[in-house]
Amino acid sequence: MLFRSTISGVPTPKVEWQHDEVTIHAGNGVSIETADTYSTLTIKGCDAGRSGKYTVKASNVVDTVSADFTVVVMDKPAPPQNVRAKEIYKDFIVVTWDEPKSDGGSPLTSYVVEKRDAKRTSFVKAGETKAETRELKVVKLVEGNDYIFQVAAENEIGQSAWAESEPIKARLPFDPPGP
Repeated sequence: MLFRSTISGVPTPKVEWQHDEVTIHAGNGVSIETADTYSTLTIKGCDAGRSGKYTVKASNVVDTVSADFTVVVMDKPAPPQNVRAKEIYKDFIVVTWDEPKSDGGSPLTSYVVEKRDAKRTSFVKAGETKAETRELKVVKLVEGNDYIFQVAAENEIGQSAWAESEPIKARLPFDPPGP
C-alpha cells in the first residue's frame, strides 16, 4: 500500500501517521518518507490486518490538521475453528465447526469439507456448504474406521488454509469411542 499526502505550512509541519489511532513507526515492511511538501507511507505485505482507519496529522506551532481515511484490505479468510463431530454413527458423521476469526474483509461464500481415512494420506472432497451452514453430514463411512476431516472457508478472494479435526471413529452411538 502506498499513501501520499500533500503537506504545507509555515513553519514546516511535523507529520505523524496513525492506524486505528496508534502511531505508525518505520520498520517491519513500513517506511515513512516526509519532505517539506509531502509525506508518504508505504506498507509492504498487506493483509486483512492492515484494514482500518488511517490518519495523517500535520502539526506546527500554529495549528494541527488531520485527514482520516478508511482502508479495507481484502484477503482470503482465516481458517475455520474447532472442527469436531456433532453426531457419530456407523456409516456417517455430522461434522461441525466454528466460523473463522476473520472473513478477510469479504463476506464468506461457502465452506469446503474433505475427509480421509486415518490410514490413508490423501483427502477426498466430502461436500460443500453455504456460508450460513457450519455443519455437514459426511456419508459412506466404514464402521470402525477413524476419519480425519478438514474444513476451509471461502470468500470472493479465495480459500483459507485448512482446519483439521482429530481422528473420529465411525461407530454406533452407544459403542465406546476407544480403539
